[in-house]
Amino acid sequence: MVTSHRLPTIQQLRCFVAVAQEMSFRRAATHLGMSQPPLSRQIKELENVLGVRLLDRSTHHVSLTAAGEVFVEDARRIINMLESSIAGMSDAEDRLSRQIKIGLSFMFDFTALPIMKDMLDKIGDSVVIQREYGASRNLASLVESGELDAAIIGAYRDTPNSIDRLQIFTETIRVSLPAHHPAAQKDHVTFKDFDDLPLFWFSKNENPHYADIFEQVFAHHQYRPPRLREPDDHVQLLSRIGAGEGATFLPTLRTSVRHPNVVYRSLAAEISDQLQIPIYVIWRDQGARPEVRRMIEEFKRHTPG
Repeated sequence: MVTSHRLPTIQQLRCFVAVAQEMSFRRAATHLGMSQPPLSRQIKELENVLGVRLLDRSTHHVSLTAAGEVFVEDARRIINMLESSIAGMSDAEDRLSRQIKIGLSFMFDFTALPIMKDMLDKIGDSVVIQREYGASRNLASLVESGELDAAIIGAYRDTPNSIDRLQIFTETIRVSLPAHHPAAQKDHVTFKDFDDLPLFWFSKNENPHYADIFEQVFAHHQYRPPRLREPDDHVQLLSRIGAGEGATFLPTLRTSVRHPNVVYRSLAAEISDQLQIPIYVIWRDQGARPEVRRMIEEFKRHTPG
């Protein structure tokens, strides 16, 4: 019966298992790299904690008592469990040290860009990639605060000075039209081809720089359609366009989602050339971990120019 509310220490368990294995205090002490008196004290303290005698010992003989026979297996199991737990913690720490939290703008479907997918997969071979999706503005803030290691975003005017950036490609824009609209019969369209349709559009506050790029091009071509608030849900947006309620502009990387009543058409060169959206990878230059720096170097090696 246990006579103490204390628990055995791992050192006491190790000492007991060593003696039980060697059946000799001298050999057990040598195995543990300690002298016999401290070893004997550890065994005695363990027996006091448990309230039972674990070993029968004489000058020339050591044997396990009945209680010792039972407890030695529990002691080995406890030691093995603790060692496994410590090893697991080490593995977890290693995984965390290799983990990169990367944000991806939800404006773009990066799975539609093979080069981008290959890059992320290649980076993922050496590190653990944790992806988070959001608006460019929010992702830039998360990178600045350290909640994200890096992010891939569209052009964003207010990127903080503490953040470095690398342009990795340029995105083109396409127009989404009702399939039954006359402009859907053309491969390349101008604003005049669909200016009878309202434009589903977002609030400038959501991405001021992205909006400014479009507004300048709209003004240059005197494109002034009625505006409709863009639905938050992309499927709903496509459904309303398919119903003939309006049109919108989408990055090419976001046109992989199909709808039976919606078509995506390229813009004429004089418009398309003005609607080139730079895509950047951004990161904190100061204090970036080696894994993040290696990722950036991969992007640099695979980015033209």
